[in-house]
Order: sequence, then structure tokens, then C-alpha cells
Amino acid sequence: MCAKSVRHYLALDTTPGAPAPADQMLWELTWGPIDLLVCISPELDHQRGCLAAAAALHAGAIVGLVHRADLIRPNGRYFSEPPAPLSLLALSPHVVEPVRKRMKGFLTVGWAMLVAPFEPAQPCTSRACLQGFTVQGSLRKWSTGSGSGLIRNFTSLWEQLQRPGAERVNITVLGKGSRADLDIPPQLDSRVEFYGGLPYPAFWQKVCTSYALIPAFGNNQYLTTRLSSTVLASLTTCVPIIATREFLDAYSFLSEDHVFLQYPGEREANVMRRVLELDDATIFGKRRALCALRQRLGQQAAAVLRGAVSVARAKSALTQLQPAA
Repeated sequence: MCAKSVRHYLALDTTPGAPAPADQMLWELTWGPIDLLVCISPELDHQRGCLAAAAALHAGAIVGLVHRADLIRPNGRYFSEPPAPLSLLALSPHVVEPVRKRMKGFLTVGWAMLVAPFEPAQPCTSRACLQGFTVQGSLRKWSTGSGSGLIRNFTSLWEQLQRPGAERVNITVLGKGSRADLDIPPQLDSRVEFYGGLPYPAFWQKVCTSYALIPAFGNNQYLTTRLSSTVLASLTTCVPIIATREFLDAYSFLSEDHVFLQYPGEREANVMRRVLELDDATIFGKRRALCALRQRLGQQAAAVLRGAVSVARAKSALTQLQPAA
């Protein structure tokens, strides 16, 4: 069998006078028909690129993986007149209900966690290759009528790191932005590393060689309507998160076996100090548990996607059986 070379991405031309997205898709996406098209973050697809791709590829079914339920517009153009049966999957259980409320029963909504593993060239199997703790993600800002700030609460972290007893705690920040955005106090300058725009292999390697990931949420959206990319990073690398009970309630597929639990009244720096004192068996036992969880979640997600294809095929067969008007 000959392998077919396929472009990894297609940048739509959205300048004034450019051809319609559907036409651009037709010129590039020529290897259909396909059984299933998975669309990432359809709530951001204002150009209807995914539906255009589904039409060009003659997709049998479409599944949209929703990241931010609060950005869904029920009457938005993305969801109207799909060229194939369309269903939505939230990427975490706590996002399902907000999506359903936004959609008002218009589309089927379930959840599935799809994560590809990162396999480092040199696996880290002892604390000898671990260094510090990691905060990952964009340095985006949020703004509402009641306030504004970065989506990560670095101010709280810097305050904690300056307290007595936290001298051994070092932080690595990975993301888009600049070091200046972090507003790091001068006395912490040597204890905070920042890497912006790393290629993904180097990005994941930095995560793999840290003791744990820190969510450092700047607001509660990631516990109510959105999926945190830190959870995806944890499952991608099998590196535990420092998590509160509230966090585990939202991301209910995680348990104490998969995280370093932050007890009521504790702050992140307290947990980091505890983690530094743990033995290798405890630290790497949680990593093994995360890898096993990722495998189970992947199997469940595959079953959900196969189900979407089966339902679409059944609908298509039923339509073909119906007599023409």
C-alpha cells in the first residue's frame, strides 16, 4: 500500500475578497470520503471551517470536542445545517452540563478525554532527573465586570515562595508570553525559569522532569465551564497535579491516586514542600497510575467515537430506505 502525503494544517485565507472557506477546503481536502471528522474547540470556529472540511471530505459523522462551554452560542452559525450528523463531546464531566444548557437540547452532548502520550527519549524513573514544579499554559488575561488579571494566579505563588520554609521550591513556567508578564519579585529571580514558545517535544520534556504541575487558576472558570490544559498536560506526560478536593470534584475521573492532594487550609507551596520529601515509590507510583488512567480514558473515548459513527451510519441507512417524496 502506498502512503499518501497529507498536509498537517491548512491556514484559511480570511482577508477581504478571499474565496469562501468551503471553496478553499474543496481545493485542499481531496482524500474523502471519511467515516468521522473530529473538530477541536468548535466554539471558536467562527469561519465554519470544520463544517466546510466535513463537506469537502464527505464525512459520515462529525464530533466537536468542546473546550470552553461559556463561549458556545446556541444559535451560532457553526452548529447550523451540518453536512453530517453532529454531536458534541465535552473534554471533562464538569463541562457537560454547561454545554447542554447552552445548547438547550439542540445537540447530543457527552464527554470523552482524548490524549496522546508523550514518550521521552530518556524516561525519567527516579527523582535524580526531577527538578522543581511547573506551571504551563498561555499567559492570557481575563476580564469581567468584577475585575481582571492573568488566567494563572502568579501573584499568589510568588507570595508563597517568599515565606519561610519555601526556599527549596523552584518554579518553571512554560507558555506563550514573556517573562516580564510574570512580574517576578527580584528576590525570586533565580528560582523561577521561564520558557516561551518551546517546540512541543522540549515543552513536554520540561514537564516530565518536574515533580508536579500547578494549576494556579486565576478564576474559577476551569472548575465550572472550561477544561484546564494542565489536566491535558498531566495525562500527556503522566506528571501529577497539585489538586484540591474542589478540583477533584470537577475532574471526577481523577482521584487521590493521580494527584498530590492539597488539603483544606493548605497552600500550593505547602504541598510542594511535602512532595519534595516523598520517596521515589510514592512519586512514581502516581505517575504509573496516571499512565494507566490515560489508557482507560483512551479506550472509553474510542468507544464513544465508534458509537458516533455507528449512529450516523444507522441514520444514513434509514434515510436511504425512506421512499422519495
